[in-house]
Amino acid sequence: MIRRSVKIVFVMFAAIILHGCFVNMVKVKQDTPESELLTISPFTDHPDKLPLVAGLFIPKTAREYLIYANKVYALKVGEALEADAFDALKKVFRAVSVIKNKTIVKPEIERIIKLGFSPVSKIEGERFGKMTVDLQIEYEVCDNHWNSLWKGTVNGGSQEVQRGEAVAAAILFPALGAAGLDAARGELVNKCIISALEDMNDQILGIGKKAILNIKEKPQPPLRTP
Repeated sequence: MIRRSVKIVFVMFAAIILHGCFVNMVKVKQDTPESELLTISPFTDHPDKLPLVAGLFIPKTAREYLIYANKVYALKVGEALEADAFDALKKVFRAVSVIKNKTIVKPEIERIIKLGFSPVSKIEGERFGKMTVDLQIEYEVCDNHWNSLWKGTVNGGSQEVQRGEAVAAAILFPALGAAGLDAARGELVNKCIISALEDMNDQILGIGKKAILNIKEKPQPPLRTP
């Protein structure tokens, strides 16, 4: 019995050591059941959509983008951005499709939205403590020939505090407790992405609308002097 207890303690201790030696990859956006895809959306539906067909383009560097926190864990923000952005743009454009290859743009696409992360995006905090998120997304709206019409930067930020039993479980049983903390962190960061994309939609339908529609102000005739 004593030997067995010693063995269990050794395995737990080894698990803790090994858990700290590798960068833990944290999934940000959880999979949504197919039956719910048509009914659940975190984004505001705008009745005044732009009467344009949009193409969403996210470069490979952005799709695979990771944000590291203290070199202990990394959040897969790029994967979440691709899924969330498609859902977001459907709320402000008549139709949306995904552009996988920059050199192949379908003829029906009238505007291209390019997305990426600002290099100032960061996550700070302890593995089992408070986490602060500073997430910035850069976007650019182009015509179907990649001529820039409008660009902007949107921000989504939040923070969380983990304590009590959840922290104790994560420290003592890394394989179990840490998974719960990682899921919470992933959900939090996804909310930051959603918040930033909501701001992007507001800008597209607000201060960027005329530029995106390519509406040019007519020059005013000079004033006649008597």
